[in-house]
This record gives sequence, structure tokens and C-alpha cells, in this order.
Amino acid sequence: MKSTALTLLVSLTLACPALIRGKEKKADPRIKQIHTVFVKEEHNVASDALRANLEKWTCFKAAPNHANADAVISVLWMKDSRNTPDVASSVQAAAQRPLSIGQNLVYHTTVVVNAREGTKFKKIWSKSLEQGESDEQIQSGVTKLIGALKADACDQP
Repeated sequence: MKSTALTLLVSLTLACPALIRGKEKKADPRIKQIHTVFVKEEHNVASDALRANLEKWTCFKAAPNHANADAVISVLWMKDSRNTPDVASSVQAAAQRPLSIGQNLVYHTTVVVNAREGTKFKKIWSKSLEQGESDEQIQSGVTKLIGALKADACDQP
């Protein structure tokens, strides 16, 4: 009887956090005060795409350098290969990680907004996204993340 009651108590305790909804994280209000941004050169396709389409994709104006900008946006983008056997690993380990054609590439995208505070810049907004190759062909990670930034900063979806 005691063990049944204890088991019930432990399971209810573990289940309660799953039932309680977390607070929806709101964007930093300083994001709405940004008008001009400089897209930092990260030497990747995603930062080049944002630099070329910044004014079309967002409500921000492009600044020629970080000294003239209210904020600096960094776009970190990486292509990674998954589920491919490591040459140095054993045959058994390679057999446990089967190859799946068309799903081997994973794209990691992160957009970070650093706003000017006096003479320094401080991070006020950041989101990351990981998607597979088929997702990336439908819509790139940078366009999805810039859509989220636009919703937070420009009051537009």
C-alpha cells in the first residue's frame, strides 16, 4: 500500500511540470527601437543572402558599417553531414548508423542581433534553427529566422 502511494505521488510529481504551461518568451522591447543595421560578414551564403535582401525582408535600413548602425546582425550558418559512417569507426558501429539517402545533410542557422548600448553592442535577440536537406530546399533557415525577427521587431508576420 505504501509503495503504491509512493509510486503514485512520484508519478504525479513528475507529470505536473508537463501539464503546467511555460510562459511565452516575449522579445526584448529594445528590438523595436532599431532602425538601421549592419549585417556582419560571416563568409557564408546565409549572411550574403541577408545582406542582399535586408530591406526587402525586414523593416530595417542597411548601414554601411557598424559605426553607423543601431545594431549588428550576425548570421551563422553551417552545413553538417549526419548518419554517415566514420572511417575510423568499427564496422559494427557503422552498421548501427544506417545511411538514409537525401537526409544526410543538416543545416544549422543562427541569427543574432546585437544592439548598440553606448559604444558597445549587446545581444538582445537570438534564434537558432536546424533543418534537414528537404526542409532547406523548401525555405532556407535564414528566411525562416528573419521572418521571426520581422515579427518581433517590425510587428509584421
